[in-house]
Amino acid sequence: MTAPAESARQFLWALGLGLPLGLWYSFLRPLGRRGNGARDALFLAGAFWAWLWHGFAVCDGCLRLGTAAGLPLGMLLWELGPGKPLRPIFYRFWHILGRIWGRFLFPLRKIFQIAKKYVASGRKWVKIKWTE
Repeated sequence: MTAPAESARQFLWALGLGLPLGLWYSFLRPLGRRGNGARDALFLAGAFWAWLWHGFAVCDGCLRLGTAAGLPLGMLLWELGPGKPLRPIFYRFWHILGRIWGRFLFPLRKIFQIAKKYVASGRKWVKIKWTE
């Protein structure tokens, strides 16, 4: 049986790890529908790392649901606290990054649009001869 002081220490560590996890989620949130899969994969990688670190570095391999419950609770505390005022900053950051990225991809987008029109027009590059 684990002493109450040890369980409290582990829970507080989980709360402390949940706060940066909430920051990580707030940072990735503005990616929106286009980056949904990438956003989820990045968040799950961070959450898995936090859970592993909590489970093996803090709790010495004693994985208990009660102490790990501090991770989502820490994320909630982040969202209710400093998470809301920082949202516009994260949205602006991703907007600026998207505009920069779009400038580099604009020539490729034009090339793909031209290729799509050519392929969709019905013109064939190669004539297929049917033989029986």
